Amino acid sequence: MFWIYGCMEKFKVAENGLHTMHTFFTILAWSFLWLSRGQWPDADWNGKKYPKGSPEQKKALKPLAGGFYCLLFCLIGDLDYFAGVLNLPHFSSATNPCPLCRATGSGENTWANFNSDAPWRSTVWTPSAWRAWGGRSKSPLFRLPGTSCHTVSLDYLQTKYLGTDQWLFGSILWLLTHVILSASPLNNLKDIWSRIERYYKQSKTPASRRYRSLGKLSMFVRKTGYPKLRGKGYELKNFGRALLHVWEQCMKPHIQTHQQILLMFQMNVKMEDLLSEHKTLWVLPEAAAREFRESARAMLLVYNAVARHFAEEGLQLFDITSKFHLLQHITDYADCVSPRLVWCFSGEDLMRHMQHLAQSCSRGVKPVTVVNKMARKYRLAMHLQLTKP
Repeated sequence: MFWIYGCMEKFKVAENGLHTMHTFFTILAWSFLWLSRGQWPDADWNGKKYPKGSPEQKKALKPLAGGFYCLLFCLIGDLDYFAGVLNLPHFSSATNPCPLCRATGSGENTWANFNSDAPWRSTVWTPSAWRAWGGRSKSPLFRLPGTSCHTVSLDYLQTKYLGTDQWLFGSILWLLTHVILSASPLNNLKDIWSRIERYYKQSKTPASRRYRSLGKLSMFVRKTGYPKLRGKGYELKNFGRALLHVWEQCMKPHIQTHQQILLMFQMNVKMEDLLSEHKTLWVLPEAAAREFRESARAMLLVYNAVARHFAEEGLQLFDITSKFHLLQHITDYADCVSPRLVWCFSGEDLMRHMQHLAQSCSRGVKPVTVVNKMARKYRLAMHLQLTKP
């Protein structure tokens, strides 16, 4: 992954007929269009023909890369990027939270129905219907031939690890610390963490795949609302297996809800196993994709049942948000594109490096020139990296 463009948020313009991001994406779409044709352009991004005899005009319409061409395969990013930059529906919207279908927050087409025959499934956009819809995103990228809402690849990192898993793990930890184990909540948490550390040691889990620390109740107990486990994506990615181990030790097998939670955990871990088993593939094989999809559906259906159970008891546990719905879309497309291929872990890594670069370029420099200085340093660093003997 490479950095090709940067813009300070405070310097973006979106008025008086000017729009920084719209202009950038117009130029980017122009570039993608000619890449898809495999030819040098005969006009600039404004549509102005190159002057006769100019270097650009002499190359116009000739093969760009020896006969090869490039297509826009997918758009990746987190959910806020899709809404704020690509002008797609925001996942928190009560009326239209999904970029891929017309599911609603309530009513017949509610996204909270996780059955295979849920009514919202009949509202999934076809590419042609979406392109003809007046309310679709006006981003220039979607003017490219063959693009539609299905060019958007939802992020498994933001949807599951920083979404459904946070609510699931947070509620499980609350049950263990406040209901199931007999000591005080904080002492119960210390007991749980000791069990997790023993599991990590016995299973020889690498340090890079471990949850760093779970020493405070505030890691999952919030001042108001449902429990939600804090943590970074890479920590939560592998935490389910460790917490499943603790749950198997502490659950009450004769309680139906505990058995349901066990099943949820097992389906959750199964999903991760399937992705790991096929981590080198761009798409999941048909059988694996089907198992991945069914495991997710079973997990979500049981989660829904458990959430209703505790709601009837007056407990705020196992919150359900539209990210659960988006996860179903991801699993539906697993035989078209593997969630691993388009998740944003690499983007998070790049962002961390770019933050360090920005800090090194901001001392004694006017804000408007920071990006230019970053670009010069980045270009030099990439030159050194790519020309290593």
